[in-house]
Amino acid sequence: MTTQEQVIFYLIDDGTNDLFTLLNEGQRYGTGAAALAHRKPGESIWRCTGAVIPDDQELTA
Repeated sequence: MTTQEQVIFYLIDDGTNDLFTLLNEGQRYGTGAAALAHRKPGESIWRCTGAVIPDDQELTA
């Protein structure tokens, strides 16, 4: 795995949830087109980008 690998996904925000709830419980879409297809009027789309975490790396808080 290289350090340049990224995870990209999209979330739809209807404005009723905080960011923590949205990230943990929101429906995730793999493409912007999929998110646009499911978005309703008045909702926003968030593009989320992050690094891949290797399977052998332990997550700590």
